[in-house]
Amino acid sequence: MLLKNDSLTELIKSFKSKMKSLSVAGSAVVSEEGNTFETKNCSQAYTPMVRELYYKLLAQQLPPAKISSTIRAVLKSFLPSLDVDKLKLPGESCASYMRREELTTINVAHNAANLLEFDCLNLNCDGTTLSQKKLQGAATNGSVLSVNEIPDGSADSMILDISRELEKLRDVARALHFPGADKINWTLIRSSTSDSAATQKRFNKLVEEKRDVDRERFGPAGDVTELIENFCCMHLGVNLRKAFFESEKSRIDNASSDVLVHEYCKLLSKCGGKHGIPEYGHGAIAFPDFLALMASQSDPSEATYYQQCATIKLDRQVGSRYFVTAANAGKVYFLREASICFLRYIGKESGNKLEQSVIQKLQDQVELAHLKADAIMFHHVYCNMVMLAKSTNLNKNVLDMNIHYLELQAFLSEVERYPETAMDRNHQIFLSEKRLYGNDKNINHRLHPSYAPIEEVVFSSNETDERLLHPLLCSGAAKMNAKLSSYAQNQLPGGKYWNPAPDVATVLKSLKPNNDVCESILGLNDYLSTVMPNLHQMSKSNLVQAKKNKTVQWLDGLPSDQQHNIVEFARKSRVQVKKAYDSAQEDRQKLRQEKMIREKNRRDAFQKRAAEEKAKLSKVHLITTGDELKGALLEIDEESITAAKKAPKKRVLLREQINVRKKVFEDSINIPFSTRGKQRPLTDIIKDFSAHLLQCEGTSTMDNAKHYTFESLVGRRVKHCFEVENEERWFSGVVVSYNPTTHLHEIVYDDEEHSCFFNLLEDLSKGDLLVENDN
Repeated sequence: MLLKNDSLTELIKSFKSKMKSLSVAGSAVVSEEGNTFETKNCSQAYTPMVRELYYKLLAQQLPPAKISSTIRAVLKSFLPSLDVDKLKLPGESCASYMRREELTTINVAHNAANLLEFDCLNLNCDGTTLSQKKLQGAATNGSVLSVNEIPDGSADSMILDISRELEKLRDVARALHFPGADKINWTLIRSSTSDSAATQKRFNKLVEEKRDVDRERFGPAGDVTELIENFCCMHLGVNLRKAFFESEKSRIDNASSDVLVHEYCKLLSKCGGKHGIPEYGHGAIAFPDFLALMASQSDPSEATYYQQCATIKLDRQVGSRYFVTAANAGKVYFLREASICFLRYIGKESGNKLEQSVIQKLQDQVELAHLKADAIMFHHVYCNMVMLAKSTNLNKNVLDMNIHYLELQAFLSEVERYPETAMDRNHQIFLSEKRLYGNDKNINHRLHPSYAPIEEVVFSSNETDERLLHPLLCSGAAKMNAKLSSYAQNQLPGGKYWNPAPDVATVLKSLKPNNDVCESILGLNDYLSTVMPNLHQMSKSNLVQAKKNKTVQWLDGLPSDQQHNIVEFARKSRVQVKKAYDSAQEDRQKLRQEKMIREKNRRDAFQKRAAEEKAKLSKVHLITTGDELKGALLEIDEESITAAKKAPKKRVLLREQINVRKKVFEDSINIPFSTRGKQRPLTDIIKDFSAHLLQCEGTSTMDNAKHYTFESLVGRRVKHCFEVENEERWFSGVVVSYNPTTHLHEIVYDDEEHSCFFNLLEDLSKGDLLVENDN
């Protein structure tokens, strides 16, 4: 991997200074100028200076196999008289375990030294799924604490991982005789954030428990005794986006723009470095050429459109993928016409599965409505969350979020009643925006010229908006409002941190409402996984920490004797670090295995319960007509029970009949009993069910099966179809009995002495059985 020029210059100076300072007896090479280069000490271990040099090169992501050759090449260039071939340097395997195990201890020592400077810590945690492994990034006060694999994304796993890290930090601080090592414990934590609101609640509860235990062991670390809930715009935005599409998922498959944007990026990757995502490595690479061709051959109005398409760059799926997808949604919506023309132009309209899927979705009005809705909400809501979460230039603090919460709540309530409000491109949701952003075009997305063509297309109305887009905006805004009230309940009027006490306000004002550190941790880990896919996870974590925390620079700034002590301690701890990592891996494996067993048992229990319920429902009398339904409901009305008990009994009857159709006959009936957590009126459910019965009466052979239960066929004369010598023949007979255990009927055919056993309800649904005298 090539290094930047300034980094290379710095490293060359470091080579010369470090090598000239090595004077311990050992393997030495002497130049004609009298310079002595000694790389090993009397115990034949590489000197701390050599190890520190290797740490620096490894932290710059130089491959272990190339370090020794790089050092020799640099030395030979600046000291030609030196016989570098005799210079003994660590080989590839030695450099590998330096990066994997020794750099771990250096990072831990650096983190311990950093934490001991604070009276309290703000803990940020985030998780992601990468390479089918669950990874967690944890940061404290802006520095990386860990990037570890964890069995799942639960709060319990995060707490266990951070507890191990704190214990590791405490042990290393003690071993290196850092003053106040016992101070590193859970009582330092004054605020925390995790990657979802549900996890946050559990996380804070566990943190409180850990703080109480450590307070008894080590005493309080600071004056702040109450755990302050941190504000995290990144997670709030992600939760709001999930909630926005939640209302449609039960009705429409893939009811968000995620799949379409992902497939679009996958197909149109490596398009001149502009359209698509580099890590996919395949796709229709001729798209930029097509845009240039059309821009030169089209009329002026179309040429302008194709020229604008050529300037659009899709964002990489790194960091917060939910925001990246929403940002790309508007760009894909803008590129839609050009993309369809391109795929048709190169004959891909009937191409492979991916090409067919993309071109089909780009023409699907429902998919486009979700794409457009995502882009609109990104413009109004998500982009502001990104700015608040990531920008270090904004004049903001946590208390500013109180205003944002109220302004966002008012906007969502307005969209819920009048969805056309969201179609106003210039509608200003956050009235505090001007104070926070000012008129800086590089910060405020509303003023950024590159977004203007995209937003002009996104906010243009068409004939399908009222039918598809407006209901989506309305229902999505309602879900977002409910999520906002749940997520920020402590910061909204009446909550715990609404008009906080002065001491709590002081803490809140000092907290940044973002999770940018964790996002950048996982983004860097994602990058390392892309460029070096076979890298050991411990090495990835070490490189992330060394780069984000500037660990090697910290080590360089220490006195030489302290540097040597830390490096020597890292060398001696190598075996112990490896054992600790292997032990942690075994624990993670056991947790994953236990989770697999729990999930299997849970699935088996659900399947068993479903089978039992299906068997029970198969014995229920099936109501097949509206008149029969009215009669059953009238019987309940005539019972000598109170009116308050009749309504629940009717609901049970209706639910039972609907479940029979769903689970026994696999009918696609879908009649909800509640909406938005509230019970639907009983009259509405009866009306929907009556309409379904009317629609199903006598329409197919499947409907014939719905007229009967297993028991109702007993005693009936039937005609049964069989294939005899490649011809269909019907045999008449009488159903004698039914076995509820095997679900088989006993049938005796005319002119036959012996009984036969079949699942007649299944044959009835297929049309292979007819019930005689069936009216």
